[in-house]
Amino acid sequence: MIVLSFDTSLAASSAAVVEVGGQARVLAASYEEPGRGHAEILLAMIKDVMTGAGVGFEDIDRQIVTMGPGSFTGVRVALSAARGFRVAHNIPICSLTTMQAVAANISRIETLEPQSLSAVIIDARRHQAYGQVFDATLKPLCAPSLIEADSLESWLEPWKDMPLVLMGTGAGLVRTKDCALPGNWTAIHEYSLPDAACFAAVLKHIRPDEAPSDPLYLRQPDAKPQIIGQKNA
Repeated sequence: MIVLSFDTSLAASSAAVVEVGGQARVLAASYEEPGRGHAEILLAMIKDVMTGAGVGFEDIDRQIVTMGPGSFTGVRVALSAARGFRVAHNIPICSLTTMQAVAANISRIETLEPQSLSAVIIDARRHQAYGQVFDATLKPLCAPSLIEADSLESWLEPWKDMPLVLMGTGAGLVRTKDCALPGNWTAIHEYSLPDAACFAAVLKHIRPDEAPSDPLYLRQPDAKPQIIGQKNA
């Protein structure tokens, strides 16, 4: 099975073509933390990885895309591309949360205990974070949540006695009472952004079109539309 995966939910843009069989094999991949907008580079990036992999849209069996939470515009850029490919080329969409996308990076970390859980925490600013916890197979153990930064320790309470890997841009927001993580917890500050080359690791937990292909927003966007006729403050 040939899978096209891509992401623009946070600060990075990435795309990959992966052959999924007994083991996932990355045929071509691209990752960039752009100084310009995701919309300007995503389609060119997808074209480049498909050319590098030697495949056309007729060869793609699945597409995997992040549905959020994350940047209001960034989430929509990737989902809009996925919907376009589904309409034009009849390619089913598998969507995963941004936290699940970050958790997929755990396959790159060789020093962890095999049965470690992963708690992905993304800094949502305004003293808040997005969070989700996954088992060793990257299956979600809870729904994606919006959490006050001061409440992260209590949110993680159900898993306090388990080997736990803290990942994501908000991993450093976890503050325990004694300012030290439990002995069986590890904070990983690398691989904190989604990378489409790793998404195939969670494919067994997401089925085509059963996961929603609508944006997942856990709070209202920061930008508010101006009311017509509203006076400047």
